[in-house]
Amino acid sequence: MFKQHKAYVHDVKILTSNADRLAQLLDAQPDPVRGQLVTEQIYRNVGKISHPSLMHQRDTMLAAADAALYWTLGTSGKDRAVAALDQANQTITKAIEAYSE
Repeated sequence: MFKQHKAYVHDVKILTSNADRLAQLLDAQPDPVRGQLVTEQIYRNVGKISHPSLMHQRDTMLAAADAALYWTLGTSGKDRAVAALDQANQTITKAIEAYSE
C-alpha cells in the first residue's frame, strides 16, 4: 500500500510540475524552438508515469503539450492550447481530490 501511495504522489508531482512548465510556455510569446524543447521534455517526463489510475491524466497532459507545440509552431490557436491545458489541470485536480478523500 505504501509503495502505491508513493508512486501515486510521485506521478502527480510529475503531472503538476509539467503543467506548470506548459503554463509558462503559454504565457510567453510563441517560440517554435523553445516549444519543441519544452514539449519534448514534457513528453519524456509524462511518459514515466506508471500508476494505472493516472493514465487519463497522462493522456490529457500529452494532448495539452501537443496543442501548445502546435501553437508555438503557428499551426493552431492559443485558445485551443489554453483549453487543453485547462482540461489537463482539471483532471489532475480530480486525481488529487480523489486521493485526498
